[in-house]
Amino acid sequence: MKQLLSQWKRRLADSSFAAVDRLRFQFLSDREKQLVYDLRADVARLAPLPASATTPESQFWGHFSELIGTHIANANPDRFLTWQPIINTMFVWNENYIATEYAYLQNRPDWLSRWRPAIRENPFGRPRPYPADPTTSENLIHHAHHLAAFEEIIGVPVDALEFVCEFGGGYGSMCRLFHNLNFKGKYVIFDLPILSCLQRYYLKAIGLRAAADAAFGASDDIACIHDAAAWNSALTPAASNAKSLFISTWAISETPIDYRPTVLKNLGAFNQFLFAFQEKFQSADNLEYFSALMKSMSDVQWTMVPIRHLPGHRYLFGRR
Repeated sequence: MKQLLSQWKRRLADSSFAAVDRLRFQFLSDREKQLVYDLRADVARLAPLPASATTPESQFWGHFSELIGTHIANANPDRFLTWQPIINTMFVWNENYIATEYAYLQNRPDWLSRWRPAIRENPFGRPRPYPADPTTSENLIHHAHHLAAFEEIIGVPVDALEFVCEFGGGYGSMCRLFHNLNFKGKYVIFDLPILSCLQRYYLKAIGLRAAADAAFGASDDIACIHDAAAWNSALTPAASNAKSLFISTWAISETPIDYRPTVLKNLGAFNQFLFAFQEKFQSADNLEYFSALMKSMSDVQWTMVPIRHLPGHRYLFGRR
């Protein structure tokens, strides 16, 4: 990651690259330019991440945040889905297992009426199209597979939910998919500060309403949060809503174990759960962690299943 950062900084220092990027910026619409200005202002206001990170997970995401901040400050974010650190961490591309997930969606009885329209990709950010179906992307297919598997196991369609909290929302793609599937409730995302900024930028660009904190207004359907106190406050409504879902696809399993209780202390307020995780990540034994989580929440009916086309990875679905 440090090597990628230095390579990108050297690239930005090249005058010909900078000139081309400035030229492209001039052709953005006024609305697109304003979104970029707002994004850069949001990032400029962020406090620096603590420099004392000692775990491999913390160091990894610290370097990632620095790299994305450099991109946002110096390049046009309207093509952020082509940035290498995004592709490396949160945009699935050129993976053989996507054919399996695409076939799974196609074999569903509601493929034509529901899933095919839902995975129609938005061109903003310049996502790479899926070669077998250029109307969508591998990333969107991957996310749709998670939700379709959840609906099959738990029996609750996502458009019947009213309150969703996502731990680790990437650039906002899963939130976008929920809304493509006619979700009408409130959606809260907790993530790294730099990604909260990027989520608001992306979701606003594609026409959704995203706020910067947990104070939902009448016109705010989505909150993008990076402060643990605000996040835990935002989870309070879940306790009084039987149609609530907590979702985290790989993010928890990539978070230092010592930090997890800080942001998961209200997990018991939810009634549905969707987790995807790798059994091992850096120093974390996630199979042991999620097995202990199941035992600690014995009032939830849990189903843990291996993701057969992704060896070493599992789904964990739950319903109270």
